[in-house]
Amino acid sequence: MTLRPFHAFSVFTSYSSCPLSQMSAWWWLAVLLVHLVASCASLARQQLSLTNSVRFTRSVRTDVKKLLSRYKEQQLGDKHFEDRSLVLETLPSINTNYDSWLYIQDTERLNVASEGLQTFWTHLESHRKLLNEDTNRGRRSVEDQSLSQSFWNIQIDIRDLVKQVDVQLNRAKLEVGSSESAPCPSCEPSEGQTHRATTKPVQIAETLPSSLWARRLKGYIILRDLDRFLVRLARDLIFLKAKQQNKGV
Repeated sequence: MTLRPFHAFSVFTSYSSCPLSQMSAWWWLAVLLVHLVASCASLARQQLSLTNSVRFTRSVRTDVKKLLSRYKEQQLGDKHFEDRSLVLETLPSINTNYDSWLYIQDTERLNVASEGLQTFWTHLESHRKLLNEDTNRGRRSVEDQSLSQSFWNIQIDIRDLVKQVDVQLNRAKLEVGSSESAPCPSCEPSEGQTHRATTKPVQIAETLPSSLWARRLKGYIILRDLDRFLVRLARDLIFLKAKQQNKGV
């Protein structure tokens, strides 16, 4: 058997002799592989983003629970105080029907979460100002000042959480081919600056008598419902993550 030397030209001529349809098939296969790799990378980034959002939501909830316990002890005199009959109509609804929750569109789910967080931010800001007023009047000054700072810290976390939720909302809208952009986070807390909302400002109704005790109960309701809202938000994000994983299977 005679061995023939390898020449690059012979390889080129062999590929040149391939039918056009075969070359086209290879080209489309390459494009498909590139698209598949890009899709997998995008899915991995989104999964990581959702994972981080779930962790952050749980971390914020832990801080809210600690603040709620301290608030009840300092403002209500009983850290075990609990009264589910007390409500504020201006706060987002926490209770949802399971079937409705399961089949809600991703964009609507995230939009409700974003708007709800901004509403809680507004209520936190309002009550923080009341605590500052009490401090200026000399009422429990040290405790109120400490609570006011804790409210402030939660507000900063809520602001960052809104941004994370809006990132997921933008992605969800892109997936459904919507050109509508996500609402810009309207909670930018800064000392001495009032809340600036891109939508109509939330008017906090005085559903309770304007007594000092009623004002303290109001702060309890805000923190209590925020705790429950963050539980639902974490559940929503975990549900969205599971849906993304199923898409990648």
